[in-house]
Amino acid sequence: MDNSTLALTVTRTETAPCCCEISIEIPPERVQKVYDSVVAKVSRQAKLPGFRAGKVPRAMLLSRYGKEIEAETIEQLMSTSHREMVKKEKLELAISPEVLDAEGLSLELGQPFTFKIKCEYIPEITLPEYKGLHLSREVVVVGDEQVDEYIDNWLQARQSFAKVERAAQQQDMLQVSYKAQLPESLEVPEKSKYLVEAENTWLVLREPEMLPGVMTALVGVSAGDEKDITLTFPADYREECLADKSLPYHFSIKEVHGRQVPELTEELAKEAGTEGIADLRAKVKSSIEGQEKRRGDMQLREQLVNTILSGLDFPLPPTVFRQEKESLLKQYYEQETRGGAKPEELREKSQEMAARAEGEAAARLRRHYVLDAIAKAEDIAVENREISSMVSYFARYEQVSPKIMVKRMQESGQIPSLIANLVENKTIDQLLSWADIAEVPAANAGKGQA
Repeated sequence: MDNSTLALTVTRTETAPCCCEISIEIPPERVQKVYDSVVAKVSRQAKLPGFRAGKVPRAMLLSRYGKEIEAETIEQLMSTSHREMVKKEKLELAISPEVLDAEGLSLELGQPFTFKIKCEYIPEITLPEYKGLHLSREVVVVGDEQVDEYIDNWLQARQSFAKVERAAQQQDMLQVSYKAQLPESLEVPEKSKYLVEAENTWLVLREPEMLPGVMTALVGVSAGDEKDITLTFPADYREECLADKSLPYHFSIKEVHGRQVPELTEELAKEAGTEGIADLRAKVKSSIEGQEKRRGDMQLREQLVNTILSGLDFPLPPTVFRQEKESLLKQYYEQETRGGAKPEELREKSQEMAARAEGEAAARLRRHYVLDAIAKAEDIAVENREISSMVSYFARYEQVSPKIMVKRMQESGQIPSLIANLVENKTIDQLLSWADIAEVPAANAGKGQA
């Protein structure tokens, strides 16, 4: 009998949802076979004075390399038996297992070798019916009003300012000098001095205001005017030293510039790369229709996934869940910080953000596990050419060669997540091909039912 095929004795104890401890006992015959193979390998490699390679006496070899031989034997035994155990127990591990009391393990030839591991695994999921889902897709008809709005915004973006001889209006740009009267106790940092004093600077009378209340206060002034006003900074103002303070300001109005929005002409339309106004409107309409289709595609995909996940509830591997939650929470804090949130504001929002991260982490993981289970049930996988295509896309975006891009992604551990995303998208594509999709007017589109 081949000793390497002798059965393991596996004892599994559930310790928590998605968690278990497994005791693996390896028969002494298998232990001896692995031990002998390690001894033979060391013998071939060992170099001791007076002996040729492979000719060192076994007793001398064990005396010199005994600890190394035992350590490698244990490593090989755990590695091979661990793989057998996963297959036998039909476990889909969520993270690498942890060997318990690894430092206390030792071999005794002629006796079974036993070790314990702690595992976290992905639970078996009872999938709902996912073929023939009833979904609804919003049909958006792009009309002249949307085209007009798009073109108007485009013209607004091309506006310019020119000096005018009239009173200031909202949306005008003023050249002004101003200075605030500061109490002696108020110190304004150098980087924020422009908020309390400036010479010949420009203010635009529109939201968002650089100085709170200045738009209302300066509408109606003309070039040459002097005006005293009091500006009140809100309690949550970005510059802490000015927050919740009212300061008197003196303004000197130098010039008033009115905005000039260009009219849509055939010439301007041609400057935009079209053949004229009619062609411009047609291209704008096509662009909006493309945007609406992409938005509709995304909504339909989310509707499909939400329909499948509706009513599904299953435990999650705790370590994976914790890592996902921590990653999301870190993202939330970084977003808030980039948005100008102060430390005390972050503290106030900490519980809310933690709850949001917990909910989103659970939703993300359940989505991933369910779609992965469907992919396996339907033998959906990605081919090498699909992976290469995505790598090439990223390489073009980063302006590097595909070879360099692959190396970067391997070093950062992004390849597995890339493959997972490709499988997920391919699975959703397949599910959509099986779905019954009804087209409905945008205002009446439903959420979809199985």
